[in-house]
Amino acid sequence: MSAWSFSGSRLFRKCPRQWYLKTIIAEPRSKDPIRREAYLLSKLQTIYSWRGSLVDWVILMRYIPTIKRGQRVVLGDLLKYAREIFNRQLEFGLANRLREPGMKVTETGDAFAAFLDVEYGDDIAKSDIEAAWEDVKIALTNLVSMKDLQAKLESAIQLIPQRSLTFTLDGIKATGQPDLMAFFADQPPLIVDWKVHTYASSDYRLQLALYALALTNCRPHSDFPKEQISYQETEIQLLEVQLLTNELRKYHLASEDFDTVSDYMARSALNMEMTIQGEDGDIAIDDLPVTLNDEECQRCPFRSMCWFRG
Repeated sequence: MSAWSFSGSRLFRKCPRQWYLKTIIAEPRSKDPIRREAYLLSKLQTIYSWRGSLVDWVILMRYIPTIKRGQRVVLGDLLKYAREIFNRQLEFGLANRLREPGMKVTETGDAFAAFLDVEYGDDIAKSDIEAAWEDVKIALTNLVSMKDLQAKLESAIQLIPQRSLTFTLDGIKATGQPDLMAFFADQPPLIVDWKVHTYASSDYRLQLALYALALTNCRPHSDFPKEQISYQETEIQLLEVQLLTNELRKYHLASEDFDTVSDYMARSALNMEMTIQGEDGDIAIDDLPVTLNDEECQRCPFRSMCWFRG
């Protein structure tokens, strides 16, 4: 089984079969048609999830680099870039270019998008597209208005976005990828998690705690400031940034919180292992449990591989 992750555990809780198809079966380089198909389907997104991914991309490619260069963040520049990417990806996704022969996702650059509704023959309403762009504008506008956050990031000696952190805890190999890690000369590192939602979830506290464990237990990367590796997980600064509601949520976690995370990881990893371990060491897709939530099925990118399997 691949390394345990928080996102994988959440997907497993929703639907073990969907988790299996995405994390175990999907393989971009495989010549096996089932594995290749699973990989392509794993790229499908709803319009709702796509607009969140687009905001993440703009932050990664424009907002953070601008701060690292010591330049002024200009909302108009971010929105102009976001609109260009929005239009490019929208055109790509509506044309269902995912299904072009020989499609290589890694060679499409910033144009790639694949929509679940298009794949399954449904129309995407113009109002949904307009609402997606409106959310992108609101999220980026709120981000630029967060002057205290920007000042804190500007004071960092190193900003590292979307870096995968692999670590082992109680014998469980796990991975986490914080949206942003900020390192400072005179204070513990800060982990930032961008959210483009209109609602909150208690899972975010758990997710940020996992990132703190990942940072303090992983093998330090070569660009990590040396003085930062001595901090304990309870000292890591954790910040959830709700971009649609313009809220900042700071988390101060105690050792008991990290005990909870460790217990969650152990139970989740064991459940995953037991689910996929058949009597002969393997399991058929048909034998995996599925969600009983009809709405979850409708949002599932793998329903063409699942519904016809009984």
